[in-house]
Amino acid sequence: MKRTTILIFSLVLLLSGCNKSNYQPIIKDERNIATVEDAFTAFAQILSKAAYNEPALRKYIKEEALKQFDNDNDVFYQLVKDEPVDADRSFSDILRAYDDCNTLSLIEQELPLLTILVPDWSWVSEDCFSLNSWDTSSSDIMVSFDLQNGDHRIFIAGQDCDTLPYGCFTDTPTLIIKNNERIVADIAVRGSESCFRFIDPAFDNTLSTKDHEETVIHVLNSATGPSAWVSKTYLTQKVRDCYQQINSVPGAAHRDYVYYGMTSTISSGYIDNTLKEAVFRYNIKPAWDCYYESEDISFNQLTGTAERSDDDLRAFNWYDGHLEVCFVVNAGFENPLYCYDECTPSEAFLVTKVKETRHYNWLGILTNRVYFITTDCLVPKWVYPSLKLFTWDIASIPAQYTVQVYEHDSGTTITNSTSQSWQFMTNLTTNTEVGGQYYGLTLKTSYGVSTSASYNVNVTTSKSYTDNDDNLGSFVVQYINPIVTENATSGVKLHSYNTGKIEVCMVPVNI
Repeated sequence: MKRTTILIFSLVLLLSGCNKSNYQPIIKDERNIATVEDAFTAFAQILSKAAYNEPALRKYIKEEALKQFDNDNDVFYQLVKDEPVDADRSFSDILRAYDDCNTLSLIEQELPLLTILVPDWSWVSEDCFSLNSWDTSSSDIMVSFDLQNGDHRIFIAGQDCDTLPYGCFTDTPTLIIKNNERIVADIAVRGSESCFRFIDPAFDNTLSTKDHEETVIHVLNSATGPSAWVSKTYLTQKVRDCYQQINSVPGAAHRDYVYYGMTSTISSGYIDNTLKEAVFRYNIKPAWDCYYESEDISFNQLTGTAERSDDDLRAFNWYDGHLEVCFVVNAGFENPLYCYDECTPSEAFLVTKVKETRHYNWLGILTNRVYFITTDCLVPKWVYPSLKLFTWDIASIPAQYTVQVYEHDSGTTITNSTSQSWQFMTNLTTNTEVGGQYYGLTLKTSYGVSTSASYNVNVTTSKSYTDNDDNLGSFVVQYINPIVTENATSGVKLHSYNTGKIEVCMVPVNI
């Protein structure tokens, strides 16, 4: 063992950097069956033997002290006693190997705030011991605790060696055992590991050490998004059949068959006034923040210590609020159509997973669970409002119409006017046969939209919205656009219009 150098400074010199309050006097707890000094003595003997013989323990103590869980170089025994020091042993396992009198359990009861301070005396002299420069490979180490008069009792390798007067410092690595003055224990339930707390949050540096969170993902559903397919039972007969009836006809549109009964062999037809264009279905994209503003959708949480099953998580109502989606439809109108649909979160979204944050205190004990969802836990669902618009009579409706979509919120109404050019078809006639079956009805005389058989009209449209409405985008529905993109025995894939924030299918429905 190398020679220990004791550096003694006068009280006058120490006043500039050392204060006796750095070391708290030992306060007896009259309820203890042994004195506090006896408990410190027994622990100092055990720890000094263990620290002298166990390099892994010295290394572990240094690492824990550097974490400064209480903003000092302290190692709180209750916090680390069950922590692994090496592959096979915990902190307390190592100490018990050197506890010849089997007193460790009693010491733990007598000293609930037992703490090991690894000092940094480099402020006194660069020759003094410092935690930061401690070479834990060396077995040179002392264990000390303060006596009532402030002197330091020294143990080396289990031997009670000497006392150092207050104001003395050494260059030998030293572990100081004490009661932690920054933590209090609930005396009434002192046997419980969950009864410790900081006397003030200013001392709590545990967020970076033991007080931590762990997030677990509960997968509830494997869905990845809404399907483009829809069962034919939800569609009118003409929409079900339009793909196979006219899809292969050059220049023809699905609406030629749906509205006018035109097929590969029938090149003209009268308007069917029993059908109307409609906002057939839509889905909203959950990633956009505009759906979670005030008065819109908010998320609920499940909190507590109880573990929840996946069935519980599926049944929980994860949302509050609703959305009001407004479709502003213009087909060359001076005043557009405003179609509103109030959408609940459960209609709009499917919860595919739930996140669980487990909160642990600085003793590593689970204190709370929070089950919650975020936008990445959701996939959109199709909402079916079937908002009916107008029959696409080409005598009065142009070859295209526009749809502007808002998520409507209360606010100040703003009105503006815009002028737009609209293309109207001329491949039509009107039946003037009084009393006939088709009197007054439009006869479409050729397939699709012909640029040579059309004319343009400028129309000024007045449109209103509020200053808090969220713009979800717009799209143009052209007469020539398909209604169905694929056909199968039991269902069809519908053409959709996707703005990035909302996806919409515009499909003719029965009046």
